[in-house]
Amino acid sequence: MLANPEALAAITGRGAARGDGNSVRSAETLAGRCLKMKAEVAKTSMPVRDQAVAHAACDVYVVRHGERLDEVPGKERDAWVKTCGSRDFDPPLTARGKQQALRSALTLRALLEEERPFDVVHSSPLQRCVSTAELFAQVFAIPIRVV
Repeated sequence: MLANPEALAAITGRGAARGDGNSVRSAETLAGRCLKMKAEVAKTSMPVRDQAVAHAACDVYVVRHGERLDEVPGKERDAWVKTCGSRDFDPPLTARGKQQALRSALTLRALLEEERPFDVVHSSPLQRCVSTAELFAQVFAIPIRVV
């Protein structure tokens, strides 16, 4: 989840966030780059708009999806495997995975004091990620942007 799509690109030196959350830079690396960016902004006469983007770069929260159906042995997984066809790379969340995502969203909501700390939830198009993002979007009353 990310406050500004350009922010992650500015911090990581890459394009907009993509993927299912398996490869994430450490919080220390992001925080260090954020502090460096703030110091560079303070030394320059960047337009106000660019300064706002640089400061927004610090408000990056990355959340991995909940438990996937293909990771849990049982009848439900076996039935899904028989019907998923070529989409075996895109399993849905289990009921437990949905609960994990909801708990994560509620926990983050409780930790953040701002009424609306995010403008949008960015998500991979994989259904486990969108399902996780949906719960965050509901808790924070913001839209989802699939990237």
